[in-house]
Formats: sequence, C-alpha cells, structure tokens
Amino acid sequence: MFDKKVPEAGEVFHVKSYSGSVLKVFNDRVVITQEGLRGVITRGLSGEKTVYYSDISSVQFRKCGLNPGFLEFTFPGSNDRPGGANAGSENENRFEFSAMHIGKMNKQMEQVNQFVQEKVRQAHAKSPTTTGSGGADELMKLKSLLDSGALSKEEFELEKQKVLAK
Repeated sequence: MFDKKVPEAGEVFHVKSYSGSVLKVFNDRVVITQEGLRGVITRGLSGEKTVYYSDISSVQFRKCGLNPGFLEFTFPGSNDRPGGANAGSENENRFEFSAMHIGKMNKQMEQVNQFVQEKVRQAHAKSPTTTGSGGADELMKLKSLLDSGALSKEEFELEKQKVLAK
C-alpha cells in the first residue's frame, strides 16, 4: 500500500508491504527497511538497506497475483540468494508486496518500477565507463557499499586490494 505517513525530505514514494517491509524511493536512492513487529519478524533487525541508482546494475519487477510481487535490485557485491520458491523472500535487496486490491497495488508498483528504472538509466548515462581517476572512484563506490552493509569488512578489504593492485 502507498503509505499515508508524512514522507521524509526528498522521498518520492513510500510503500509498505504486507510483511512490514518498507520501500522508500528518493531521487538518488532506494531504501528498504522494516516497520512494526511484523517487519521485525519477517526481516529481523537488519536495519536499513540503502542502494544508490548509480550502483544498481539491474532491476527485476514482477506483479503480484497468486504469489507476492517484487521489486529486486542487483548490484556488484549483492547477494541474490537464488533458488527455491521462497528463496527470494530472504533476499535483502528485494521488496515483496501483495494486497487485497491486487490491481491497484500492481499499478502503483509499476509506477515505482518505471521511476526507479528511469533513475538507474539516468545514473548510468551520466557516469562514464572509464575515467582518469578510476581507482579513486572505485574505492569510493566500495566504501559506499561497505557503509550501506552490502559488503562485509573482509569483502571490502579484498576488493580494495584488487583496485590498488591495478
């Protein structure tokens, strides 16, 4: 459902799912978090997951029907946890949704998907594939992934060494 609460500054969409997960969509990033007891039960105390559009390599969208719909983000270093019918529900980079009014929720989530897809396209169009300060840019992205929780400290150190060795 599109939540009726007052959005954070710059928030374009605020969607709360049946499971207590919350998707906050901004002009530069998406945030997946949880609210309430149901959110803690289904997602645990994982905190917020922030992903910037420039870091997203793909977005997968499925409308809800008999099964929950989802909006899933893939980026370097993400753990997609493939396999099995319910494996996706454990994916911290996936926002699942369903509703009693499926048609309305699907239309709203299609709007969110189109907005996010366009922002990802814009972010990738702005950032050149090679730059003169590539190593510094790569290190900044790695640090951002570490800060967002997408990379563990060990993964960060390993990737940092690869960048520095170039």
